[in-house]
Amino acid sequence: MPDPDMATLPEVVRMCRVSEFTIRRLWSLGQFPEPVRLGSKLLWRREDVMARLGYAESTTETIEMEVDTHDNTLTESNG
Repeated sequence: MPDPDMATLPEVVRMCRVSEFTIRRLWSLGQFPEPVRLGSKLLWRREDVMARLGYAESTTETIEMEVDTHDNTLTESNG
């Protein structure tokens, strides 16, 4: 049974509303939480992802994010 406190890469993509490539790029740049490796699977702590996005641990809503291609930062969009 999956751990409800952990999120797979597709779930993180949906939470952040950015591509898998963007998540991996931000992670490699140190601008996104480190995943936990479980065998060959990458899992992120939901609370780490939500904290990175600026939301309290108990918040589960989806938010829109934008990536500034100039400096590779992730920010919440205004729309």
